[in-house]
Amino acid sequence: PLTLPSKWGWKVTAGLLGTALVASVGVAIFEGKPWELRRPVMHTVALEGIPLQIDLPTSFKAVAPREREGVRFFRWERFGEDGLDVLLAVAPRRSDMTEEEWLTRSEASVNVGNDVVLVDKPQIRTLNGRRVVTFSTRQPGSALLRRVTLGLVGSSQVRFETVAADEVLTDAWKALEHSLYFGIRETGG
Repeated sequence: PLTLPSKWGWKVTAGLLGTALVASVGVAIFEGKPWELRRPVMHTVALEGIPLQIDLPTSFKAVAPREREGVRFFRWERFGEDGLDVLLAVAPRRSDMTEEEWLTRSEASVNVGNDVVLVDKPQIRTLNGRRVVTFSTRQPGSALLRRVTLGLVGSSQVRFETVAADEVLTDAWKALEHSLYFGIRETGG
């Protein structure tokens, strides 16, 4: 015959399971929805006013785009000022330069200013078959690292940046940064 635990046994078991549940919810809140950080769900976002689109995690919140001197600026936030932001500046491609000339000039013209430290110096690289210029900067005393990728996408010059506090990002998000850049592409029409 089946014997059930005493009342005391059920209470101890329920207490342990309740404590585990409260602890897991606490960790989820403290970590900022970790289920979204492990496998981000992606969607395609059309860039207003230009013939480009980008694939971004659905957890990113768009900030209103702006324009200055013919350059369109886009921004998406994941954690606000404490975490991951994606910044994108797009301008028409210069027709008077080849891609290699543009990359060489872009690499040479990186100027970070006095209040920023160059972490990785600019270099021309081939990533996923695209020629790009990459570099990283950090403000002194800041935990935020700015990773920059410059490249040409169709008829546009693109400056793609991720701004992140390394300690809050999982390896999955770090690996996602370059794939976000490669999710920038021309629209069909």
